[in-house]
Amino acid sequence: TTRRPVAGSFRAGNCAEVSQWWNLSMPDRLISQRTSTGLLLALTAVVAVAEEFVAAEKGSQSYHLFADRHGFLRIPNFGDVVSNVPFGAIGICCLLFLLGLSPSQLKKRFLRSPERWPYVLVFIGLLLTAFGSSYYHLSPNNARLV
Repeated sequence: TTRRPVAGSFRAGNCAEVSQWWNLSMPDRLISQRTSTGLLLALTAVVAVAEEFVAAEKGSQSYHLFADRHGFLRIPNFGDVVSNVPFGAIGICCLLFLLGLSPSQLKKRFLRSPERWPYVLVFIGLLLTAFGSSYYHLSPNNARLV
């Protein structure tokens, strides 16, 4: 008889042990890297072409009235602008953490070192969202909404 480990005894993030325990066998890749890259490029092209055919709808200026109109410290719409600071701070901290990992630390936190790059992209997106939202809320109008 094979002795199975007690549930919860796995180290966090060690999928190999979980896979062995449940006797799962997953293929390394469902589709090739070339196919997935081609599909991503095709989808990007379709979205870019569709965007050209969809006219940007000019919204009413009353749409922007939801913004906080109170200024403070010479910052217009202070509440809306400053509410993005935590998002930017989290984005910066997480990027510094992920990009500062040594090879030995990468092995402890990821099965393979390339797995960190999707996380890097997520936190770059979070940082860009914080900047974009702050830019919009400094002077909410249709031109800044795009």
